[in-house]
Amino acid sequence: MIYYVGSYRTENIQERNPQGSIAEDVKMGYIISVIKQLQKKVTVVSVLASLKSGFHRRKECVINEKEVQVYLESYDTTKKGFSKVGVLQRLISLFFYLVMHACKDDIVLVYNTQLFSVPIRLAKWIKRFKMVLEVEEIFYMDNRNPVDVKRRPLEDALIKASDAYIVASKLLAMRIAGDKPCAIVYGGYTIPPRYTMQRSDGKIHVVYAGGIDSLRRVDRAVRAFSILPDNYRFHILGTGAQADIQSLQRHIDDVNRQAGYIKVEYLGCLYGQEYDTYLQSCHIGLNLQVRGAAIEEVAFPSKISSYLARGLSVISGKLTSIVHSPLARGIHFYSDDTREKIAEAILSCKIKDYDTQTALIAEAEQQFLKDFERIIC
Repeated sequence: MIYYVGSYRTENIQERNPQGSIAEDVKMGYIISVIKQLQKKVTVVSVLASLKSGFHRRKECVINEKEVQVYLESYDTTKKGFSKVGVLQRLISLFFYLVMHACKDDIVLVYNTQLFSVPIRLAKWIKRFKMVLEVEEIFYMDNRNPVDVKRRPLEDALIKASDAYIVASKLLAMRIAGDKPCAIVYGGYTIPPRYTMQRSDGKIHVVYAGGIDSLRRVDRAVRAFSILPDNYRFHILGTGAQADIQSLQRHIDDVNRQAGYIKVEYLGCLYGQEYDTYLQSCHIGLNLQVRGAAIEEVAFPSKISSYLARGLSVISGKLTSIVHSPLARGIHFYSDDTREKIAEAILSCKIKDYDTQTALIAEAEQQFLKDFERIIC
C-alpha cells in the first residue's frame, strides 16, 4: 500500500471550506493518477485546516478499487491564540493515523510540508516504513517568509530522513538526493482532451495563470502591453492577496484607458474543463517569476508544464531551473524582467503547434514513469 500525505482538497471535502493550495491539489492529483496507472493502490491522507470553525470528524471516501481518500479530523477556530491548538491536533492525528495503519512493507509518500516533519519522522522510526518525499521547493530558501526560514531545522530533518525523492527539477535533485533514488517531474504531465482550437480572430491571445504576488510580477507584463500593438490581448487567471489584486487592477485600468479598449483583463480563477478550454484557446502562456530570487535554482514553476500540456507556446525569464530542464526546448526566453524585454519576447515569439508542445510533455512523462516505478516497486 502507498499512503500519500499532503493537504489535498477535492469536492469530497468542500463542506469544510478547507484551506490549501491549488498547485498542490493539481500536483497531488497527477501523482495519484500515476500511482493508479502503475497498478498500485493509494490511500490519500489529507491534513487540512478549515475556514469553518468547529471540530470536523475524520471522513473516508472510497473513490474506486485503487484509491481511498482520508480527510483527518480537524479542530478549527478563528479565536485568537487557539489556532496553534488546531495545528497541534492535526499533527497528532497524522502521527496516530500512520502508526495505526502504515506497516513496514508500505510506502509513505509525503508532500513536503515543514510541520509534517516531527509526526512523519516519529511514525517512521516506530513503524519502519519506506518514506518518499515529494519536494516542489525548499521552503526555508524563500526569504520572503521569515517563519519558513526559522523552520529550517524541521525541513532539513525531514529531507534527511527520506529514503527516496520526487523533485521538481534536476538542480533540486542534485541538491538533496545524493545517492538516494530520485524521480524528477516538472509539474503535472496530464494532457487534457482538446476541447477547443486556438482563437482565430486575428489577434494574439496571451495568458498568465498562477499566483499574483511579489515573486510573480504580473504587473510588469501588464505594463508591457501598453507598448505592444493593438492585435495583442492579455488574459490573467489566478489569485493572490487582496492588496496585490487591487494593485494589479489599477495597472490594468491604466493600460486599458490608454488603449481605449479592453486590452488586458483579469478573470480570477478557473477550474477543470473551463480552465483547460480557456488555455487551449490562447496562443502564448507567460511565466513571470522574477530572476534572482533565493528559490530560483530549486523551484520549477508548474504553470510551464500546464501551458505545454494545453498546446501553448511559452515565454519565460531565464530561470536556472527552467533553462536546465528538458522542457526548455519548448520555451522562448527573455533576458531581463522589464516591460520592454517582456514585450520584445512576446513580439518575437514564434507560435508553435499543439502537437509539438504536447509531445514535450508526453516525452517527459515517460521518463518520469520509469524513475517513479523504480522507487515504488
